[in-house]
Amino acid sequence: AVKGLESLPGCMLGWKDMTWSTVRTAGDDFPGTMFHCSAVTSDRKLCVVGGGDGRKPRNDVYCLETRGEFRWKRAASSGQHPPACVGHQCAVVAQRLFVFGGWVQDPDKTKQYKNDLYVSSPPLCSPSTVGPQLVRPQQHFSYRYCLNTTSFKWVLTTPSGVAPKGRINHTMVSTSSDHIILFGGVGMPSSSGSQSFNDLHILQPTSMTWSHVATPASSPQGRRQHS
Repeated sequence: AVKGLESLPGCMLGWKDMTWSTVRTAGDDFPGTMFHCSAVTSDRKLCVVGGGDGRKPRNDVYCLETRGEFRWKRAASSGQHPPACVGHQCAVVAQRLFVFGGWVQDPDKTKQYKNDLYVSSPPLCSPSTVGPQLVRPQQHFSYRYCLNTTSFKWVLTTPSGVAPKGRINHTMVSTSSDHIILFGGVGMPSSSGSQSFNDLHILQPTSMTWSHVATPASSPQGRRQHS
């Protein structure tokens, strides 16, 4: 494990007085993690997906209830789980949590960088009649999964569109028009070595379609771990 890695206490910034305070939480024990992703749902749950402890990546999901008592809940699931990973990113659109990319442990280095897109329907920690989906676009990983939040069971489906290359440490945000924009990151598209990307992709969640956006020569240079 990474020396000194632990589950540090959460902190909250009060907008009115711009003062930081420590958040004390109850519920399930939240493990120390790094290189995970997190997003806030419309019902004010903070969902944390995957990450690692310095020894191996994980694929668990924890949700923090922020209304009233701050309480962690680990979302239990079954079926064909997505692989554990680090360096992925999240965004929320219309009660669904989207997770794209990440790094997995694989002897073949060209297969370590994923172009998987996972989609769920928050709240992940309580029953729902709308099943979340995990979408794995048609490149190296040519599958898509759905997670039923009533039974928390992963199932396989099919994707559409041209997906971004497998990558980690990119940015992914949702827009007011309910689209998701993905930019940059780093991957290994061939055995020649890793590459920092400056490509721009848009996901249309309603049709679950990826589009690659042609950008001018003045686009930012390829980069990773940006915000």
